[in-house]
Amino acid sequence: MRRKHSTTFAFRRRTGSKSCAETVPVSIAFASTINGVFALNGAMATPMTLRLPTTTETVPTMTEQLPPNHPGRHLAEFLDEYELTLYRLAKDIGVQPTRIDQIVKGKRSITADTALRLGRFFGTTPAFWMNLQTNYDLVITGAELGDSLTGKP
Repeated sequence: MRRKHSTTFAFRRRTGSKSCAETVPVSIAFASTINGVFALNGAMATPMTLRLPTTTETVPTMTEQLPPNHPGRHLAEFLDEYELTLYRLAKDIGVQPTRIDQIVKGKRSITADTALRLGRFFGTTPAFWMNLQTNYDLVITGAELGDSLTGKP
């Protein structure tokens, strides 16, 4: 003799201003009811229990995952956005094209003079460009020094 399997589903139904929980028996063949509850008919559904493994390894920090962005990379994005060439930018801000080329390639830092010129040209503040350079320098120097820094933490 075949045994009929069924399971129950709990759902919340609003009755007036109150919400009440109901448990209704359903079977495992798939069917939809008018109130959005699904009824299933057939073999009994087995509740699934997920056991996730515990991770004991450390997750690398952002500085370990990605290299820091040189300010020249940001400058290259500005050049792409404004559809400018290195030569055109250099001429418009009154510097040698090699200065802009070296900054974009990450071989040269942005100085205060260059930050003032870039800020005026792109409508940003000079502090924006100086902060990009300062943050880059801090990350690079911190990585080079590592744990060799002494003093209070």
